[in-house]
Amino acid sequence: MLSPDRRIELEAALIVLERDQTVERDDRRWLFEELNKTAVRYEHRDRHEDALLWAADAIAWCWQHGGAWKQRVAPLISEQIDARGHPPDPR
Repeated sequence: MLSPDRRIELEAALIVLERDQTVERDDRRWLFEELNKTAVRYEHRDRHEDALLWAADAIAWCWQHGGAWKQRVAPLISEQIDARGHPPDPR
């Protein structure tokens, strides 16, 4: 469950998650708990079924490799959040 201070207000009708059978059951349990009081639906899809599933991986790869790769994708990044609570890496 998300802490109240980190909840994200959604104006979405559908959340698409990459299909990964090793975590799909847990995804469904968590999503049911979080979304059961809303009209938001969710689907698990294979990465070839939705370009945003593989595009995010490509952007993350460029960002992680830094240098010219990071510069190319920087305009696509609206916010950087470090899940460990560390300040963003300025590289």
